[in-house]
Amino acid sequence: MRNHGANRGNGGPLPWRHGSGSPGYHLRELRIALDETSPAHSLPPLRDSAAKILDVGCGAGQTVSALGLDPAAQACGVDPDPVALRLATDVAPGLRVSAAIGEALPFSDGHFEWVVSRVCLPYTDIPKSLAEIYRVLAPGGRVWMTLHSASFTLRCLLQNATRGRLLAALFRLYVLANGTMLHLFGFAVRVPFSNGLIESFQTVGRMRKLLRGAGFTDLVLQNRGHHFTVTAKRPSARLTEGQALKGVPVVSRRTPAPPLSER
Repeated sequence: MRNHGANRGNGGPLPWRHGSGSPGYHLRELRIALDETSPAHSLPPLRDSAAKILDVGCGAGQTVSALGLDPAAQACGVDPDPVALRLATDVAPGLRVSAAIGEALPFSDGHFEWVVSRVCLPYTDIPKSLAEIYRVLAPGGRVWMTLHSASFTLRCLLQNATRGRLLAALFRLYVLANGTMLHLFGFAVRVPFSNGLIESFQTVGRMRKLLRGAGFTDLVLQNRGHHFTVTAKRPSARLTEGQALKGVPVVSRRTPAPPLSER
């Protein structure tokens, strides 16, 4: 999902962005999702029993298609890109798609057992998206996402600069500054006069704080080169503010507290 349907390819209205807006991009993403040997391949560790799944930034449904879900599973996807949503009807016919952004998910509270998001959150207001994901997850539900590291942005900056794409390089400088602001202060800013365009890179340390602040526990973050994956859990019981900040799971007074699995 890319905010407000912005084009992430090299020939659209926003040529400096790496992404959607063309069938070719989505078909390439589908090939990556199906190719386990691809360095960019990454899929969520869904439980076999997961029955209600939401894909935030579903694109053409490549993640859901590659997962090979049980036919009884209820899979929904959101993306603001109309090209992607049209393709999804063919790529993942069992996926129920809606035009929406990560900061405003059109679902009721506690509806899903899993929320997955493959390289979508870097193009959203991350604190708002995390709050929405937490809201739509059922107690005990889990989220899996992939995020961009700073090295991804630096690589794009160097590529654009060496190829003479000055506008694209300038945009990458904005992303670099925005990611630094997110890391230091916990928020990023939208591009002025851009109809809501936003992008940033993420760091493990800041994402831990943002996830804990949103109420998630059981955090696992894994480095995968230019991106990293995150899994986290919405606790079965409501956390106090202090517990949420520490990432401490709530347990019954009659049950001894388990060791922290978070790292």
